Amino acid sequence: MDFTFIIAIILFLFILFLIILHLRNKYANQLTNFKVYFYLGVVFIIMGIAMKFYVLSIIGLVFMIVGFANKRKWRGFEDWEGLSPKQRKFKITIVIILSVIFLYFSITKYWLRIP
Repeated sequence: MDFTFIIAIILFLFILFLIILHLRNKYANQLTNFKVYFYLGVVFIIMGIAMKFYVLSIIGLVFMIVGFANKRKWRGFEDWEGLSPKQRKFKITIVIILSVIFLYFSITKYWLRIP
């Protein structure tokens, strides 16, 4: 592997770590929405079975167990109507970015069979 490629990966991971650290400190007082963990688990299980990628199903099972174990904490989170316009825009942007990434990898790996 090329040395510059390894340096680029390390630099990218370091920047990603700093961003996560900053966001973690910024949103430290927010509660975790365990209902989302449960829903993510259901989606991951279905996608893992559909793509015959069973590791994804196992990850989904873990998400589902964590979400269901904390079912008492599901109440108290706002719906889309309760979010500010800035929060809505941020969440929609994240959903679009993740959807494009998922679609790209789905097309390249499973439809075009590019390794």
